[in-house]
Amino acid sequence: MALTALFAPATMRRSVKTELSSADPRDAERIIRQFLEAAPDAIIVVKQDGTIALVNSQTERLFGYAREELLGQAIELLLPHRFREQHRAHRMVFAQAPRVRPMGVDLDLYGRRKDGSEFPVEVSLNPFEFEEGTWVISAIRDLTERRRIEAKARESAARYEALVESLDGVVWEVELPALRFTFVSRQAERMLGYPVRCWLEEPNFWADHVHPDDRDQAVSYCLTRTTAKENHDFKYRMLAVDGRVVWVHDLVTVLVEDGRPSKLRGLMVDITKHQRAEAALRESEQRFRTLVEQAADAFFLHDTDGRILDVNRRACESLGYGRDELLHLGVFDVTQDYSLDRAKEAWGQVQPGQFGTISGHHRRKDGTTFPVEVRWGCLEVEGQRLFLDLARDVTERQNSEAIREAMLNLGSKLSAALTPSEAARIIFAAADQLWDWDAGTLDLYSPAEDRVWAVMYLDTIDGAREEVPSDQVLLEPTPRMRRIMREGAELILRTPPLVQDSDAMMFGDTSRLSASILCAPIRWQGKSLGVLSIQSYTLHAFTESDLKSLQALADHCGGTIERIRTTEALRASEARFRAVIETEPECVKIVTADGVLAQMNTAGLAMLEVDSLEQARSCSLVEWVAPEHRADFRCLHEHVMRGESGTLEFEVIGAKGTRRWLETRAAPLRDERGQEDESDLRNLARLVLERFGYTVLEARDGPSALQIWRRSKASIRLLLTDMIMPEGMTGRALAEKLRAERPDLPVIYSSSYSAEIFGHGMTLQAGAKFLQKPYHPLELARAVRQGLDALN
Repeated sequence: MALTALFAPATMRRSVKTELSSADPRDAERIIRQFLEAAPDAIIVVKQDGTIALVNSQTERLFGYAREELLGQAIELLLPHRFREQHRAHRMVFAQAPRVRPMGVDLDLYGRRKDGSEFPVEVSLNPFEFEEGTWVISAIRDLTERRRIEAKARESAARYEALVESLDGVVWEVELPALRFTFVSRQAERMLGYPVRCWLEEPNFWADHVHPDDRDQAVSYCLTRTTAKENHDFKYRMLAVDGRVVWVHDLVTVLVEDGRPSKLRGLMVDITKHQRAEAALRESEQRFRTLVEQAADAFFLHDTDGRILDVNRRACESLGYGRDELLHLGVFDVTQDYSLDRAKEAWGQVQPGQFGTISGHHRRKDGTTFPVEVRWGCLEVEGQRLFLDLARDVTERQNSEAIREAMLNLGSKLSAALTPSEAARIIFAAADQLWDWDAGTLDLYSPAEDRVWAVMYLDTIDGAREEVPSDQVLLEPTPRMRRIMREGAELILRTPPLVQDSDAMMFGDTSRLSASILCAPIRWQGKSLGVLSIQSYTLHAFTESDLKSLQALADHCGGTIERIRTTEALRASEARFRAVIETEPECVKIVTADGVLAQMNTAGLAMLEVDSLEQARSCSLVEWVAPEHRADFRCLHEHVMRGESGTLEFEVIGAKGTRRWLETRAAPLRDERGQEDESDLRNLARLVLERFGYTVLEARDGPSALQIWRRSKASIRLLLTDMIMPEGMTGRALAEKLRAERPDLPVIYSSSYSAEIFGHGMTLQAGAKFLQKPYHPLELARAVRQGLDALN
């Protein structure tokens, strides 16, 4: 039984053969079978004709066939179909010159299982001579797992190589102590431009190409850390082949053998972009810091406990603390409106990148407070939630809003004031919206008498502010009053308040003086009308900004005082004029340019034998003239309308038929009244209308008005005209000229004469209105609004 020689070494084959030859044949067969079944590889014995004579159990497991299915079958059954014909030819050649073929021969062989699946195999062949001819024993080993491991190893190696080559850095190895590079990845050439062979072949290549300014320090640091057997990393600059400066970060591992450094392995990373970015970031941070330091708003950076981590210059200035002092405080040490618990609740609801706005008050180091608007947001820095606050002092804005609110309805309220005292009460009520104050004065100045009239004095007595009488109604202006009317507003801060002040106006509680005083001149068109003063017993109660606000109040007051004075003067003039007419013993009449009887005194009514002006207007004035004299009467009227004076004797016929001869002396009405108090009233009308938002184009007479009409016809929406004007053109004539070009133009006539004078017998154009002077400002504004509404 020489089968043992098929799978054992020669010495072993001889030993086994000797044992088997002396053994019982049945024992020998059992031993051979045990050898075959114990073999780790599939064992197949193939006869010379290529049929299978013997297989072991591993063959069954490997190929999936039962032993009975294989015996007697051609060996090609276990090969893929594509190899079978070729294998038969190879088998015939092998049979002619059989030889041992060990495993490991570089052949790409495959087996085929019963289910048709293929798998790689390694096959050893061992021919053996039998009486029947040359048989071959094949040992077949499944290479599936080995191939898988080899493929995985190749894949791993490929990945490693790809990783090394894909790194934005150079992988290298240096042999010690020669300091010779034994490996440098191809990335070195991409990074610096030098071929890899330069690193491997040129001594001192690395040191020679380190930037001269970094060379000594880099080489010394690396040697020192290597000698200490310590892994290390460092940053330095290298010079590329094209002269570029490349920043690198070198990470070095020191390999130690027998207690000595034997190799260095490292990764050299190009950090040029990073270094530039860091430099740009530092520059940006510096610019940001500069902007923060120069910002108009106070900057606070704090954590979730409210601890202040950073502030800017404005924060220090606004609170009166030094920077180091603030960095030892929390935000709640300088805020009086919020508690830590309330703030933490709000902070917990906001996410990084979100912002919010709150209003409150900051508390200075000296304990005083001021209003702020805080724009705050959350940011995350290195995993820590921080909060950025930008606080803006809104004192000025709140003052402006208070001023705007106080001024909003001030114009309309003042337009309703009929006396200086009413105007003073309105002004002081507006002051209540702007300041906390204790005392105030409003004095009006008369240049003719060089005296001031104490319109209203207010003082706080027993905790309540009230009107107090002045010692004198008319008094000489103090030096301070004269200075203020001459030079402008003053802010007076007494620290401490003086016991005596020779320049002070004493009133009310004279046992104490005001500590803070605002004084502003009351003016109208450059003319000083008086002085307005607001005072407080509190130190530093007012600022320069408050002084501007007081001047705004005084300016509003000036327009109102001028209107009241003008209105009072008009009323007095009207009363005097009517008194003159009524006391005249002869007939006095006023006739309009249209020949309408405007006014007639009692003597004239008696002459016409009527009891009232209405009866006198029951017919036109010329109808009272005897028919034979009417032409002369009309001629006289035309001369007067041209600005000429004249006399005429004519006869009138009274209501009862009585005829009387009259001598009439007629002249154009050119006195101050006849020209409608031109300057003051025009100013008043302009002031009122501009306060209500209208644009006013002024003309002193009819010809001037026509010139304005030609220039601005397209933008003019309404005509406001006096009935009687200088230069011969009446208001009615002006209106007729303008309405000839634009029939829908609204017209408002005004006159110091009553409506009775112009009303009866004079037909106004369609849409025209009439206002008698002096009229209330609201009445004028209402008439203008109605006229414009009718146009629309």
